[in-house]
Amino acid sequence: MIKSILKSFLHGRYFHGVSFSNSKFISIDQTSFLERGTRIDVIDSVLETEPNIFIADHCWVGHDVEIKAYAAGKINIENHVSIQDRCKLLGDVLVNSYCILAPDIFISTGNHSFRNFPSRTIREQDELNAEENVKSNYDKRIIIDEDCWLGKNVLLKPGVKIGRGAVIGANSIVSEQIPPYEIWAGTPARKIGTRLPFFPKDSIEVSTEMDLPYFYKGFHHFGEYGECKKNGALVIKPHALVVLASKKITSIVLKGENRSNQLVAVEFSFNGQQRIASTFIHGEFDFTLLIEANLDSPDKSALFAKTPCYLKEFSILEFFIRYTNSSHSLTIRSIQCHE
Repeated sequence: MIKSILKSFLHGRYFHGVSFSNSKFISIDQTSFLERGTRIDVIDSVLETEPNIFIADHCWVGHDVEIKAYAAGKINIENHVSIQDRCKLLGDVLVNSYCILAPDIFISTGNHSFRNFPSRTIREQDELNAEENVKSNYDKRIIIDEDCWLGKNVLLKPGVKIGRGAVIGANSIVSEQIPPYEIWAGTPARKIGTRLPFFPKDSIEVSTEMDLPYFYKGFHHFGEYGECKKNGALVIKPHALVVLASKKITSIVLKGENRSNQLVAVEFSFNGQQRIASTFIHGEFDFTLLIEANLDSPDKSALFAKTPCYLKEFSILEFFIRYTNSSHSLTIRSIQCHE
C-alpha cells in the first residue's frame, strides 16, 4: 500500500488502487484521472529522454485497464481521451485527442512468429526472432486519429491506422486501415456507412462548421467550439496537421492571431518535404507560405513513408510550434490555397 502511494505521488497525486511499475518512464497530467484496479507498466525501457507511457490532460481511464509498454515502445494518450473499463493497450500505441474507447477493447502491436521456424514451439520462435533482430516484423505501431469511437470488445491488429472521426462497431476485428469519418463493423470489420463525406478543400475556415474535419489534428476542438464559432479561431497545439485538396499549390495564406505577448516560432512542412521557419509577433497575422515548385509533384515520397494510405491523395500542411511556456496561444482562423 505504501509503495503504491509513493509511486502514485510521482505523478502529482495519489491514484487510489492504481499500480505502477517503472514510474520514471511514465508521465500523467495532473488533470487526468485513473480508476481503481488499473495497471500502468513499463518493461525493460531503453528510452532516455522521453517517457514510454504518456497520458495528457483531461483523460479518464476506467477500472481494471491495463497499459503496458516495452523497451522503445511508446503509448501516448492525448488530451480528452476516455478509456473505459477493462481495456488493454499493449506495445506501441498512439491514441489521439477526443477519442472514446468503450469497455473491453484489446489493442496490441505485438504478434507471434509461427512460420520462420515452424518445427519449433511458438515461444521458442519468438526468442529466435529476437536474436535475429526481426522483431520489427512482429511489432507494428497502432495509430488512432482524433475523435474516434471504438465500441465494446473491438480488437485492433498490429499496424492498424484509423482515420479521424471513424466509428468502429462493437465486437469488430480491425485488420486494415480505416479512412476518416467512416463507420466500420464486423469480423473482419468492413465499411457500413459514413459520419460525413470527407472531401478536403482549397479554402477552410474555422467559422464554417463543416470545415472543422480538415483541421485534422492538433487543434483545440473539444469544449471550446462555442467560443471558436464566436471568435472564428482554433488554438493550435505544438504539433498540428491540416488536410487540403490535392492540387498544384504555389502558396498558402494563413490568417490568425498570436494572443501571447511573446514571439512564437513556427516551422511549416508541406507534404513532408519542406521546412520553413517563421515567427509571429503579438496580434493578428496574415501570413503567406510560399511552396517551392518542385514540391507540387504527386509523388510526395517523403510523406508516403509516414502517412496512412487514406490521406496520401491529399496535401498535408503541418505546424511545428515552439511554445516556451503555457501563456503562448497561437490561433488560426482560415487557410486558403492558391495555384
